[in-house]
Amino acid sequence: MVRYRLAEEHELTQIAVLFDEAFKGYPLFSVMGSNNKSDEDFFYQLHLVNTKAYYRQHCCLVAVDGEQIVAAALLKHRDKPDIGLWDFVLSGGLKLLWSAGISRIRNLLEVMDEAKHAFADLNTPYWYLESFAVAPQYQSQHLGSKMIEDCILPYIAKNGGGDLTLITNTDSNRIFYTKRGFSEFGESVISRYGLEVGNWSFIIKV
Repeated sequence: MVRYRLAEEHELTQIAVLFDEAFKGYPLFSVMGSNNKSDEDFFYQLHLVNTKAYYRQHCCLVAVDGEQIVAAALLKHRDKPDIGLWDFVLSGGLKLLWSAGISRIRNLLEVMDEAKHAFADLNTPYWYLESFAVAPQYQSQHLGSKMIEDCILPYIAKNGGGDLTLITNTDSNRIFYTKRGFSEFGESVISRYGLEVGNWSFIIKV
């Protein structure tokens, strides 16, 4: 039986591995620049730094089947500031900068800012689902839907409620969130290196 709870610090590496496996080939990463010799390690380190930063400053929720983490979500709290440069440094960001280079990190930050352009029109504080993934072997079993309904939304409701937001970059995810009551409030195309990636922003009241 799958259980939901807050992540523990010793599980962060396992969670980063889950994100890394689940997001392989994700369209948004294609416009974050390329470093052919170290792409796989770069994206793993990016997931690890992000997971550590959110664990320390915001919230990391997990779904557990037995002893195995089978899904995870990084959630920004409505009333807390965004993850800042110092948070990333404390979470291992210097290693990421050293391995990837300044230009690639700059491009990554520019892409993420562009992806959230529609959020500038939001007039009230909001929760933000930074990352949400199900382990590949547990996909197509409705676990993502169940975690949203039985874990993420109840957690937000118990902690003050408000608007939950997210961005996604695939048509299948766009359909997934629409079916679960989210409303689309932004659509754009992110272009880099001759590639174009669709980008959609969603919101739901909790």
